[in-house]
Amino acid sequence: MRILKTIFSLLFVLLIIEANSQSSKFNSISKKIVNTTLQVQPGETVVISGTVPELKIMEELYVEVAKAGGKPTMEIIVPKANKRAIMESHIDFLKIPDTYYLFKIRAVDCFINVTSVQDPDLLSDVPEEKLAFVRQSNQLVNKQLRNASFRSVTLGQVGGIPTIAYSESFGAKYDDMINMFWNAVDTDYDALLKKGMDVTKALVSGSTAILTTPSGTNLTFKIGDSGARTNCGRNDETIGNRGPSNTWLPAGEAYVSIDPSSANGTLVVPSLRFRNIQIDNLKLTFRYGQLISLKASTNEEVLKKALQLATGMKDVLSLLDIGINPQSKPINGSDYLSYEMGGIITLGIGNNLWAGGKIDSDFGTEFHLKEASLKVDGKDIVVSGILQ
Repeated sequence: MRILKTIFSLLFVLLIIEANSQSSKFNSISKKIVNTTLQVQPGETVVISGTVPELKIMEELYVEVAKAGGKPTMEIIVPKANKRAIMESHIDFLKIPDTYYLFKIRAVDCFINVTSVQDPDLLSDVPEEKLAFVRQSNQLVNKQLRNASFRSVTLGQVGGIPTIAYSESFGAKYDDMINMFWNAVDTDYDALLKKGMDVTKALVSGSTAILTTPSGTNLTFKIGDSGARTNCGRNDETIGNRGPSNTWLPAGEAYVSIDPSSANGTLVVPSLRFRNIQIDNLKLTFRYGQLISLKASTNEEVLKKALQLATGMKDVLSLLDIGINPQSKPINGSDYLSYEMGGIITLGIGNNLWAGGKIDSDFGTEFHLKEASLKVDGKDIVVSGILQ
């Protein structure tokens, strides 16, 4: 009995130490988000939204916003309720725009988003027709974003803050993913910005890019006229560009629109998760920017159906994103990739209004490529997945 009591006492102490450590980490990160990334000013309205498991860090963010003089509001996201609402609502109701969001983007100064994926398969069985109507109902909001002036920060890139379920779905160890995540969040923002500005100097409108990968990608395209942007940890890096100022953490990206009539060649994506449905060996062929062929060895119909139901310029190559964060990199034995990973190239099709581009569609998706090589006007930017 005494041994059991001793074990329970030790476990209790360990839990307290872990809770205090987590609280200290969340406090430090919240200070950085509020005071460095967003630079919240007295009197500004700040909406903090997140999923239930993130309540602790949301609490820290709420307090830090108030300490900075901001006026915080919390909104809770319940993914299972969202899915049920989609599945159980009449399809005609899904088409109706949510005007509350139109009000928010005009009235709110800053948004902070903190989410995680507890169930990677949650939306995998939702009919694509229903999701298409939801996307179309958001188009009114998307159009208003062009002239919006709020600042936003999202803690969590691909998949949000890593969870055990999410890491396991990608064949990665949770400890490896979560430790890399927080290290990447806590990187040197000044050094990151210097690196980002060096990369954006090469991304000049009209420049010719050549992208190749060992898996078979061979694409040429021209850099668009949106002006290259960085995501290096501070919102003031992008204030003044068209639309809102967005930051994603872990930070570490240089991105720009692609001339929508310029892409020629083939994009090969060895592994893609689309709503956590595995698509293998995806091959996309472009001619003068337009997607003319889509093939895959598994589940190609999933992506094809989403494109078929989408509206607008849904199937043009529209975005180039270059990862520059040295603390974030591919995990051995896992196919998990993210925008900020140093040397990772991301290409997008469809909507790029959020990036300052002009491609208007209710659909957009991105493809992450490792071991890629990118030249712009003959200059090496990335060679075999290594940033030059």
